[in-house]
Amino acid sequence: MISPGNYVYNGNGNISSVTMGGSTATYAYNSTCKRLTALGGAIVRSYAYDVYGSVSGDGEWSYGYDDVPNLKQITPAAEGRELMQFTPGVKVLVSPSVSVRESPS
Repeated sequence: MISPGNYVYNGNGNISSVTMGGSTATYAYNSTCKRLTALGGAIVRSYAYDVYGSVSGDGEWSYGYDDVPNLKQITPAAEGRELMQFTPGVKVLVSPSVSVRESPS
């Protein structure tokens, strides 16, 4: 479900900004492949991609994949955060606070 707010889209149909409750987040995309490259506002991220087009990092976390490529591991960029590993075939639910828990299939 999309939360109520003001969504602005660019010419490619991607969200360029979202305003909710007085806070605005801005989104930047690569002009060649139209991938999200940065998020600005209350949460700031800069996204990197691997050769397969999967997100490899966002400045807060590094993402590891298996050969399929399924998300296999999330590693914190800074000390004091928990390493998260995933089991193939197990659904993963991610909450807005970026806590991850495994859910039965």
